[in-house]
Amino acid sequence: MIFLLKVIGYLLVYSPEFIPRAIANTLGYFIYYVLPSRRHIVLSNLHHCFPDSKHTWRRRIALQSCCQTIETGMLGLIIPFLKKDRISSMLHIPPKTRETLKRIADSNRPFLLCSPHLGAWELMTTFPGQLHHTFPKVGVVYRPLKNETLNQWVVKSREKFGMSLLSRRQGFSEGMKILRAGGGYGVLFDQNAGDLGTLSLFFDRLTSTTELPGLLTEKFDAIVTTIHTERITFWHYSLRVEIQDTSSKSEKVTNHLNTWLENLLRSNDNICSSWLWLHNRWRTQYVPEKRFRIESKRSLISKTQKLAKKTRFWIRLPAQLDEILRIIPSIRALKKARPDGEFTMILRNRYIPLLKCLQIGDEYLALPDGNIKSFLKIFKWRLQYSDTLIVVPSSIWHDIEAWLIGSRQRFGIEINGRQRPLLTHTWKVPPELDQRTLHQSRVWEMFYRHFGLLEKPDFSPLEIPNSELPSHLTLPATTLVGIISGVEGNQIKCWPTDHWKQLLYDLSRELPSLHFVFFGNSLDRLNAHQITQDIPNQNVHNFAGQISLVETTHLLKKCSIVIGNDDGNLHLANALGVPVIGLYGPSNPIRTGPVFTGSTQVIQPPYSQPTGAAHLSDLQPRQVKQAIQARLNRMQNLIPQTQSWSYRNK
Repeated sequence: MIFLLKVIGYLLVYSPEFIPRAIANTLGYFIYYVLPSRRHIVLSNLHHCFPDSKHTWRRRIALQSCCQTIETGMLGLIIPFLKKDRISSMLHIPPKTRETLKRIADSNRPFLLCSPHLGAWELMTTFPGQLHHTFPKVGVVYRPLKNETLNQWVVKSREKFGMSLLSRRQGFSEGMKILRAGGGYGVLFDQNAGDLGTLSLFFDRLTSTTELPGLLTEKFDAIVTTIHTERITFWHYSLRVEIQDTSSKSEKVTNHLNTWLENLLRSNDNICSSWLWLHNRWRTQYVPEKRFRIESKRSLISKTQKLAKKTRFWIRLPAQLDEILRIIPSIRALKKARPDGEFTMILRNRYIPLLKCLQIGDEYLALPDGNIKSFLKIFKWRLQYSDTLIVVPSSIWHDIEAWLIGSRQRFGIEINGRQRPLLTHTWKVPPELDQRTLHQSRVWEMFYRHFGLLEKPDFSPLEIPNSELPSHLTLPATTLVGIISGVEGNQIKCWPTDHWKQLLYDLSRELPSLHFVFFGNSLDRLNAHQITQDIPNQNVHNFAGQISLVETTHLLKKCSIVIGNDDGNLHLANALGVPVIGLYGPSNPIRTGPVFTGSTQVIQPPYSQPTGAAHLSDLQPRQVKQAIQARLNRMQNLIPQTQSWSYRNK
């Protein structure tokens, strides 16, 4: 192994420069074009940090970064064979940098050389050999190689230029001695320090940063300096050393270095492309079992600090409104648990204005029509580089969509043992769990908890902004009873028209001040005409099929009570905190009943099982009327009562 590396390094150092340059570019292009996972990481990192930049710019920087990563790696192979004059031609030290290094040497104070993952970091170990004055001893932390022979060769070749390499395993105490003696300590400060780092912000995103520079600065009152190279051309660099004006407090130093590096990467394209974008610097909160919370042993972020929404959570919502509403309590808990999250809702276009009104998401993507061509549009969404995609529906079609979007994490539920190989992480519903006796919102709560959610679902009513409705939607200031007489696409869940007709006729005779407001689609509009043909027109407001979902939301909010079948509009009224009475026959109210807090009542036909599977025609109007009257009687007796009488078919 070591012999092969020596041969490669020897051939590279004595080859014409265009040969290693061509090799670096070829391998860099290979990484970018042939390794899609690596390309995704580098482009995702750039898209998160520079979202307003053009895609062509990000591609160019990504490709250059891949090539320069190989260039830096090859540089590590040739350093043992470099002579002093060759190094002098490769590493240029400007007068300003020499002046800064002279100030550091004359200060007789301990100092830190903090280096980011910019290109040619190994070449920086050679700079003491080019100085015209004595420079204090510097120890540089490095990660030892597993092969001892290879490790000794690397250490010997790096130390011949004046620096001491200190192993991460045993070199810490030696570094302390160097600092106490007024020397320097070189640290490659990292934004991916794992559990050993502290939670901080880099490009406004959560990251785990090493605290070592800050701790050493505070302990030894050391001078904090940054050191990096700026690429001139292939294997030719300019050295930059700056003394940082920062507090000696550990947390101040850590934050300052992150900010300094962020500004440096923003300063020009040359430096930006030299950074190691191939590494995933922001994976500190990516453990699947803890994904839906923020957790760290140490943090530089205060509890009151408002985080930028930089972690991209996408949620693929189901096709029906009632199913969407049942998931919202857990989504609200997730948004509270991940204040750094930007939540994008993927759903039918017709529901987007409603969710915007309810302020459920931050961004929205409208699903295209369900055909093969729609996959092409969905495939383009992968260029938005979502971090985590939660797939609520469970079908192969939706899993293909998730795979095309290309999120690094794709979560979903496995039900009845059906595997979902196109997702990266799934929660299997326990076979002993009887879903007939468990509400769907509870199942999704268990899913989120499996992946780390600690917050409780929020079942409190949703707020809507105040908005003036058009004049033709104005309703009288009286007791309004919302009526949902249909169910979109499922007539078996509808209460019979004759039953509705008798119920409303009886109510209008017994409580003449009631006004009935109908909601639904265009088919429900015709049904409402049949139901109300014997009711005074001024007491009927038929908006079915005539208004948008947002307008429906505002009108539902004005109702004193809403009665209806197991339909999305009934669940919408419940979500708004409006008292509801649900008529359930074949549906299972335990699993799909109204879930938001507020006054809710479910009425089933006599002798029906709690889990449903009954005929709604067996539910008599008198049973429903009694429930409505009981509810209205509790409304502070605002409705004048009249003598009861029965409706008779003519």
